[in-house]
Amino acid sequence: MMKRIIQEIFVITCCSYMGVTMLFVLFSNFNMTEPLSNEIALQILCMCFSTALGMLIADKIIDAVNIETLLPEILLRMGICYAIVFFEGVLFHMFPFGIHPLLGISPILLPVYFLTHFVTYHVNVECANEINQKIKSVNEKTKKH
Repeated sequence: MMKRIIQEIFVITCCSYMGVTMLFVLFSNFNMTEPLSNEIALQILCMCFSTALGMLIADKIIDAVNIETLLPEILLRMGICYAIVFFEGVLFHMFPFGIHPLLGISPILLPVYFLTHFVTYHVNVECANEINQKIKSVNEKTKKH
């Protein structure tokens, strides 16, 4: 169980960090953001790690409330992403507290959210298939004996 949690944190953090970094560099080439510095890269890594932890909290909330439809789950996860990125961005002085910066993070946050969700889903499907295969092989061994 702990291995799966660590793997999920790793996948979410790495995938979102890659996406944010690529978009940040792209937007900085068009002078839409400041150039990517070492300090900003570390701040982005902190945001991505915090977001991964936030997604684990979202999993617990979804299980506790028994959310079975996709829209409330997506809204909850996006809300957590926006809250973490916005408040850490303000904390790190990446942007001021206000409605415009909150909306301004959308061009990076939305594509990265969907990319990360897509990759995490596929990793989870692979893990489930691996578990099912192990169960199947154990059941086959049990039937032979």
